[in-house]
Amino acid sequence: MNIILAESHFNLFVVPVASETCEVLREAHRLAVWHSELLRAIMADQDAHGVAKKRHRLRVRSHGAGPELLRYCGGAGSAPVVLGEGRPRLSPLVVLFFLTLRVCTGR
Repeated sequence: MNIILAESHFNLFVVPVASETCEVLREAHRLAVWHSELLRAIMADQDAHGVAKKRHRLRVRSHGAGPELLRYCGGAGSAPVVLGEGRPRLSPLVVLFFLTLRVCTGR
């Protein structure tokens, strides 16, 4: 594979234009542009997954904890869990690219 050095400061390598992978990613990008609700749905899924993970962490920590932590995590998990500022997430477009390539390659 030939590697083309890009002129811009943020893209060091550019995928060759004639590759099948590049065409698949272009189609995924067109899909995301025309149907922006896909990216919003991916963001909502990322939020829901983050809330589920946080709820699980709080439940694990609450075993053997005092009543103040049980009150914080909602006891049985009924209280709403709010996500704070955490690690940066993948861009929804990158997630769409990954899923598209995963479907195309069958892996």
